[in-house]
Amino acid sequence: MASFSSENMEHKIQQVRSIIMQKYESNNELYHEKDIEYLQNDNWTVERYIQRGKTVDKSFQLLDNVLKFRREIDMPVLESVCFPRELFKIGYAFNGGHDRQGNGVVFMRPRFYRKIKKLDRKIKQFVCYQMEIMDKKTKGRGMAIIVDLKSIGLMNLDIEYILWGITNLIDCCPTGLNYIMLYDFSWLVTSIWNQMKKLLPADLEKKFKFCNGDDIFHYIDRDNVPKYLGGNSIIDPHHVPDECLTLIDYGRQNDWLEKEIDHVLKLWKPFLDKADEEIKKFVQ
Repeated sequence: MASFSSENMEHKIQQVRSIIMQKYESNNELYHEKDIEYLQNDNWTVERYIQRGKTVDKSFQLLDNVLKFRREIDMPVLESVCFPRELFKIGYAFNGGHDRQGNGVVFMRPRFYRKIKKLDRKIKQFVCYQMEIMDKKTKGRGMAIIVDLKSIGLMNLDIEYILWGITNLIDCCPTGLNYIMLYDFSWLVTSIWNQMKKLLPADLEKKFKFCNGDDIFHYIDRDNVPKYLGGNSIIDPHHVPDECLTLIDYGRQNDWLEKEIDHVLKLWKPFLDKADEEIKKFVQ
């Protein structure tokens, strides 16, 4: 992490903030007003991009990227009610506890991902929503993502989705995301990783860790590791907020055809069955 004197950092914060505000005042469609309000009142929102970008120009570019991205996916207004119940129940992405260094942990399970055109944007929003929750819990000062690659197959792989993730990681990642752990790294993923890492700048490639089996407990205490990974965490990966609509009601509310709803339910049925199995086995 770059080291700046408090006076130098304060000066850089004001410079970057000023550039952002000038762009916003000339075109208020660029960024979401809620993000601008927060940026004006919270120095760390700016400083975390300076810690990565180092120069004013690079820091501004990173912050500009992330503010545009957040507006594009409606990040400032996303709530649990924006997603169907089944997306939570599957447990594709959820907030866990913390690791041994105090980083908040977001768990992801690609085995529960299928490319569904009708839900492509919604699933991307869901992943960002889960990360946003943890980022707020930790006040942007320490987060890790654990990607459980166990039992994934070709049907779970989506190169377009992976490239979307890499692009936004490069363009938007601030100080605060401390590492991404790829757990149970298999031969199927090796070739993809070898190509993917060529796209990453050195500072982001260093954020990736690789782990198998019980090695995960060197990073995260057993009480904060989900039971499906051999831990004792009491957090339910399949918890569904009460306010969420079922996929059927969600689809009808959003003018889906009945056959589109049926198609998604058919694709998700194996995942929902697995969720029921885990709930019965692990959740007390």
